[in-house]
Amino acid sequence: MTTETRRPRIWLDGCFDLTHWGHANVIRQARVHVGGDPYVVVGVHEDQEIARVKHTPPVCTQAERYAAVRAIRWVDEVVEAVPYSPSLPLMRKHNIDFVIHGDDIAVDTNGRNCYEEIISAGMMKIVPRTEGVSTTDLIQRMLDSTTGNLGAPKLFMLSARRITEFGGFTKKPLPSDVLVYTDGVFDLLHAGHIEFLRRSKELGTYLVVGIFDDEEVKRRTGKYPIMSLHERVMSVMACKYVDDVVIGAPAAISKDMITAMNLRFITHGLLYRAAASSADPYVVPKEMGLYREISSESTLTTEEIANRVARAQAEYQERNLRKASSH
Repeated sequence: MTTETRRPRIWLDGCFDLTHWGHANVIRQARVHVGGDPYVVVGVHEDQEIARVKHTPPVCTQAERYAAVRAIRWVDEVVEAVPYSPSLPLMRKHNIDFVIHGDDIAVDTNGRNCYEEIISAGMMKIVPRTEGVSTTDLIQRMLDSTTGNLGAPKLFMLSARRITEFGGFTKKPLPSDVLVYTDGVFDLLHAGHIEFLRRSKELGTYLVVGIFDDEEVKRRTGKYPIMSLHERVMSVMACKYVDDVVIGAPAAISKDMITAMNLRFITHGLLYRAAASSADPYVVPKEMGLYREISSESTLTTEEIANRVARAQAEYQERNLRKASSH
């Protein structure tokens, strides 16, 4: 008679505003740090709680942040509207064995470590935060774009090690798999993108996402993306609906590409339209009857996120200055 081994349950929490690949990496590291196959529970703060502690509202709404965190491939469960300082009763309610956080520990409105109670109980484990990306940094990039100071995206060196860490999920498609391909910019990957990817995946069993490089984005839109190609690749790789990624996707989809990749469907969203003067990059899949337009039923766009930051420019500039002075 065999006894099933209980999976250790670990907890992470945070705002997860502009949910990005750095957030996903902390969650991935948490799983590795504990070892085995832990059950990962992620608590996400509601808008009101963030405004109370940080004195500025998050850029993305709580519903948008809940959806984005649920889509991270290393997350098993999301608990909504958790307090800024986790308590032992809350941990007992969710049967938590360990609490994990990056080494940038949060403090409450009184300047106290939010995790004092957890640390005293011996449940706390620390993992390194991901250097090179943060919500504060992304907000600053958007602020720079409003003043015309944003040039080519910030350089991010994508190493083989990092690809292996994030791409460990990739498996060769089976002969029986139905391959779906979509392409795009996927800048500041958000809840609208995620729902589009989920619905695209539903057409088949294996979703490949092509991501345009920075120069192709500028050619199509007239401006560079907020996040570099490699940052956008990492964010998409962290999405649980994605099976593989094409880095620097071709501008147009050819018959050779469709045949070589054995593609059954090519999807495109309803919100983005290329300039009228541009050649249709989907003419071949349309002629072959493989093209499908997918609605995410969301009006959220990267432009809308940037506009939110621009509308609250003074608030976010002040918050970034406060955060910079605290380090």
